[in-house]
Amino acid sequence: YYFEHRLETDAARFGISVKYIVLNALSGKSPRAFAEELCGRTPPDLATAYRWTEAAMSNLIYPAFGGPASPSVLIIDEAQFARGELMSMLRGIWDSWEPERRAARCEGRAPVLPGLVMIGNRVFAQGSGVAKTEEYRRWADRLLIRGTLERPSVADCAAVAATFPCADAEAPALLEEIGAKRSNLRVMERAYRHAHELAPAGQLPGAAEIKEAIETHRRMT
Repeated sequence: YYFEHRLETDAARFGISVKYIVLNALSGKSPRAFAEELCGRTPPDLATAYRWTEAAMSNLIYPAFGGPASPSVLIIDEAQFARGELMSMLRGIWDSWEPERRAARCEGRAPVLPGLVMIGNRVFAQGSGVAKTEEYRRWADRLLIRGTLERPSVADCAAVAATFPCADAEAPALLEEIGAKRSNLRVMERAYRHAHELAPAGQLPGAAEIKEAIETHRRMT
């Protein structure tokens, strides 16, 4: 909820359009599944998946109803699911844009290209084996910015909890508490999503639903 409902709005304040994709085991392994997620239709073969993905990424910089190019970024979340074939496709697309990047440097301007951000869990990625780690190392010379997010602070958890619409004041406090206890913002989102499903139709979740969702998560983990 936090990413899906706030990221685009926050980026818009800086004039940046955002396309947000969450990888899973299938779309991280199959370029065709990734292209379907990005383009909304299934490519018939790998070559078509490459062409559609490159075109969709390139077109991110152009407004839907025409106009000049504007800053844009493709954000790929849960990137620890990415496997060799998908990484190779994305790397090939990124490398194919090098002439435009060189021209922009020579002309002293920003390249007319979208940005690419991959967000993943390093622990899960390393747990996938040495080969998986090597796949990410091949990106090292292409990265303009490489960073690691620190564990969220209590203030971070409070800020995120405040973005979830709730029926009462206790509910965000419970979300903040579980997030700070686990040092994990995603557990807050999962708890909220589950609580939203538990709430009566057409109503926001309150403290009772949040408590039940947290207890369900505790039993499952």
